[in-house]
Amino acid sequence: MNGSSIELSCRVPDDIQSQVIISIVMGFSTEPTARWCWPDNDVYINTMPQWIMACGGQAFATGTALYHNGCGALWLPPGVKPDEDRMDALLRSTTNEQQQETLALLGEKLSPYTPNRPHWYLPFIGAESANRGRGAGSVLMESVTKVCDEEKQLAYLICSHPMNMAFYERHGFEMMDEVHAGDYPVMIPMVRLPKKIV
Repeated sequence: MNGSSIELSCRVPDDIQSQVIISIVMGFSTEPTARWCWPDNDVYINTMPQWIMACGGQAFATGTALYHNGCGALWLPPGVKPDEDRMDALLRSTTNEQQQETLALLGEKLSPYTPNRPHWYLPFIGAESANRGRGAGSVLMESVTKVCDEEKQLAYLICSHPMNMAFYERHGFEMMDEVHAGDYPVMIPMVRLPKKIV
């Protein structure tokens, strides 16, 4: 099943694609993992939109990019993956050799946690600080977790900040492990099993 065959609430019209990207860029502007890669503000602002598109840009094509009240989310439906070649090229051009070695190690350590059966993947959900805590993120999570329950599919994400774990847990995600690589901030793969519909 691909994203175009389902009806998701908060689906993004083509004319506000940039708003989704801006929301995520601003939401991740103080996030430890993004700033580990790009601590310089100018480099971050120039690079993060490209990173978002490399990791989750396919969501725009599949109709699974969502936006609600200043919060954006990019969900990749089963069978749709990030553009790893584009991701690798971007990291090679924007990070130093030591960072690249750490990121390669991180990728090796995270790889075994990716579910080996069809699943929804959430590379990004974010909002500007003024729009946080108003329920928009929950709307965007529930838009897809409802589909996961109906279709009996897994959902997967990698939590990049321990402070966000409680939010994901409220939506049914469970921690799989804590993954460490060098001085890179801890990454927490999380999976959500489909809930029984009563």
